[in-house]
Amino acid sequence: MSNAGYSKNGSKVNPLYNNSYNDRYFGSSNFFSDILLILFDNKQIDLRNLLKLEKVLIPLNDGNLFKDNLNQIFLSDEEFPILIFLRLFCIIKGNSESFKQSINKISGQSLDAATLGDYITKLLYLNTLIEHKSKRDVIILYEIMGEKVELIIDKEGKYKINKYNEQPIPYNNSHLFWLIGKAIDLLKSQNML
Repeated sequence: MSNAGYSKNGSKVNPLYNNSYNDRYFGSSNFFSDILLILFDNKQIDLRNLLKLEKVLIPLNDGNLFKDNLNQIFLSDEEFPILIFLRLFCIIKGNSESFKQSINKISGQSLDAATLGDYITKLLYLNTLIEHKSKRDVIILYEIMGEKVELIIDKEGKYKINKYNEQPIPYNNSHLFWLIGKAIDLLKSQNML
């Protein structure tokens, strides 16, 4: 097996064999491995699915243009590695619809509250990207499974979620996988999957 992870034109990478790619994207978050383990524990992926990763080449995007009728924003994989992770899950499952069907079947164990909160906040930021256009010092209203929440982006660009009435949300796997489904729909609508 070759350690060269790049295709001939250098625009794609195999995440299993490229150390700088692993350090840059996988080293900074456990999102991919956490979701992978939950899928595996719930029998939504198996060894055959995982073997697809050995041959996968992920396009490295310097930036993606998210847009609707009025707004657009540029976001790179480097700024938001969760884009790469979602593409990988779709490849593992064969396509985005198969991945969405799998996450709808998840039950059982949940990640710890801090981890869930972090992942949910990042997914909500992604799902509302067109609305806030990476602005600072804004509040975006959103509904997660019927629960009204606020995505608060402060003056430094840091973001968090509060319930609409300023209370923290008791997160669970359902919230996480519902938001992953919404992110998949957004990426499909932007022709990124």
